[in-house]
Amino acid sequence: MGEVRNSKPNEACMKQAIVSKHLAGLLFAIAMIVSAGGICHAQDDDIPTEKLPYFGVGAGYVRIIGLIDFDGMNNTSRSFGLGEFSGPFSMNMGGLMFTPGFIKNLRAGFFAGAGSKENSRSVTVGGAEYTRTIYFTDVVVTSQVDYAVPLSSSFAMFFGSFLGGGRYTFGVSQTQSTGVKFDSVFASGVFGGDPNVTNFNRFAREISYHVFFTPSVNFEYTLTPNIMFRVGAGYNLSFKISDWADEGGVTIANSPAIGANGIALQVGVFGGLFQH
Repeated sequence: MGEVRNSKPNEACMKQAIVSKHLAGLLFAIAMIVSAGGICHAQDDDIPTEKLPYFGVGAGYVRIIGLIDFDGMNNTSRSFGLGEFSGPFSMNMGGLMFTPGFIKNLRAGFFAGAGSKENSRSVTVGGAEYTRTIYFTDVVVTSQVDYAVPLSSSFAMFFGSFLGGGRYTFGVSQTQSTGVKFDSVFASGVFGGDPNVTNFNRFAREISYHVFFTPSVNFEYTLTPNIMFRVGAGYNLSFKISDWADEGGVTIANSPAIGANGIALQVGVFGGLFQH
């Protein structure tokens, strides 16, 4: 009888050879990919990289803390027995800002806000108690342009300025402390010189318009891509563009030097999308 050979060992050897061949091919492909990645990385290291320009868009709140000269106001305040203005003159502002994109690291914004300062006390006039108040207010609308100098991925320094216009108001009022009726304040007899009008409710106010700019240096920290904080300092310079006058536009001459020139500190918080 002829010898019967077992073919299974040969089939196993053939399968093992095929697997080994494919495995060797796979290992070769992996090695080529790793080598190519290393070459590309080495080439990238030789190419100089450039920092991305600053990017930011959002809206927020800014508090301006002004260290201004109250001398002109204080002469008038003392004459009414109301002491002196002192401490910072603070303004609350809100607005939005964005990077236009046509100039690298340039940012623009628009803001509006107001601030006030007052002295008030009770006085006795004609045997009745009155509340006498003297006050100064500033209402502004402004643009802001600044240039970013990124210091890290989340921290930047900005050189720029507010540039806008506003309205100063300086006034004094006196109203009976217990409360009054409309016709005792809006009393035509007071304006007409009626001797029968015996109350001492009084009101005086003058208005002046101005332009201003505030060169500043600000530091901004992006806590998250959506929240940014600002601190900074600058100097506010304003220039009067109208004489002091009443609401009807009648000029009030010899008004004291009144304004909000001086050091301006800033703190703010913004929400939006910022470089981080």
